Amino acid sequence: RTLQRLCVVAGGELDAESVMALLEEPALARAFGIEAGDLPLLRDWVAQAGIRWAVDGRARRRRGLPAEDAHTWRAGLRRLLLGVALPDEPEHLWQGMLPAGGCEGSRAVLLGLLIDFAEAVFDLAGKVGTGGTAAAWCETLSAALERFLQPGEQEEGQMQQLRTALATLTQRASDAHCLATLPLSVILRELDALLAGQGSAQAFAGGNATIAALQPGRPLPARVLCLVGMNDGAWPRPAPQPGF
Repeated sequence: RTLQRLCVVAGGELDAESVMALLEEPALARAFGIEAGDLPLLRDWVAQAGIRWAVDGRARRRRGLPAEDAHTWRAGLRRLLLGVALPDEPEHLWQGMLPAGGCEGSRAVLLGLLIDFAEAVFDLAGKVGTGGTAAAWCETLSAALERFLQPGEQEEGQMQQLRTALATLTQRASDAHCLATLPLSVILRELDALLAGQGSAQAFAGGNATIAALQPGRPLPARVLCLVGMNDGAWPRPAPQPGF
């Protein structure tokens, strides 16, 4: 879920709210050393710097719009950095640019973390905006997985599941000699299907009572069969996606 969300945002217009909302994912924020309590301040800085959307003017030109840097990410981040360099001159232009204050002193470290995160998103955006072979996409997703997600103690299993699924997709593409240029959506769909097929490693029907969905449980004889969750509005339930 988080990896898909990251790819969707990177492939979009990089509007400020969507990019900042990525940091609400604990594993992603952890990878860049950003705490949950830092998010309100970071959002204030982004708003104060006038960041709205797009990496820079060149990204806007590729969308058929005027190549203006105003209100882009790079222009806003430069304003924040200028505020660190010129903390005593917040109302004076420097080479036509107005510094954005509030990041001076020890807060400059937090600004550096924000810039590291933003540059990583920009780098991924440059990759997901083009086509690629299945093997190339798996390599991109594997690199994004390691760069953007730092698992906690309870999340290592999810991380390993994703690594294994991406390695399996790479091997299948190699076995099939698949060299066609594919959109990323195809790889994400195959990744979904592969992860959905990775069941729990525990034994099925190994005890006195078995809890299962209808499909895997239907061929097994049972003395008592209980259907739970058939309430109005609760059936059919949505299939949950793995968090990572």
